[in-house]
Amino acid sequence: MWRSIAESLSVPIEGDRVQSTGSGDKMAESVAKAVDCEREIDKLTFTMLKLQEEIMKRIDSMENYNHSIILSEYYVHGMSLNKISAEWGRSVRHLKRVKSEAIASFGEKFGDKY
Repeated sequence: MWRSIAESLSVPIEGDRVQSTGSGDKMAESVAKAVDCEREIDKLTFTMLKLQEEIMKRIDSMENYNHSIILSEYYVHGMSLNKISAEWGRSVRHLKRVKSEAIASFGEKFGDKY
C-alpha cells in the first residue's frame, strides 16, 4: 500500500508558489524512506540467503554424518537440543558434546571463512 502511494505521488505545477522552510509533504518523505528501507532489507535478505545456502552446503560436506546432521538441525532448522534428543533417543548432555565437537570440526575445516 505505501509503495503504491509513494510511486503515485505527484506535485501540482499550477497555482501560486509559496516559499516555506522545511518539507512540504512529510507523508511523501516518510513513505519514500520506508520504500528505501524496504529495498535495503530486500538486499540484505538476499545476501543472508546466499550465505545461508553456502553454510548449508558446507555443513552437508562435513565428513562426520552426525556432526553434519546436528549442525543442520540445530542451526539451519532451528530445532532445540531437547527436540533433537527426543528424535535421536540420546540425552541432551550427549548432544551438547556432539554439537561442540561438530562446531570444532566445522571451525577446523572452514574457520578461514567464518
